[in-house]
Amino acid sequence: YQTDPSGNYSGWKATVIGQNNQAGKSILKTDYKPENSVEQNLKVAVKILLKTMDSATPTPERIELSTLKKNTDGTIVHYT
Repeated sequence: YQTDPSGNYSGWKATVIGQNNQAGKSILKTDYKPENSVEQNLKVAVKILLKTMDSATPTPERIELSTLKKNTDGTIVHYT
């Protein structure tokens, strides 16, 4: 979910916030597919970061990715 300053909220399967969010949303519209694997959609996330970051040469030290997964027993597992 995403909440705007007025308190309205919207549900999304994927969204982009922050500086240059319109460029990121444009990439999501063309590249994001809910049926893709987590790895495929992480590649989309990196593509968005590379396109929207204010750095001319992004380095691995400036990017950190993390995923959450719900196991069949209901526990949440965090992967970095």
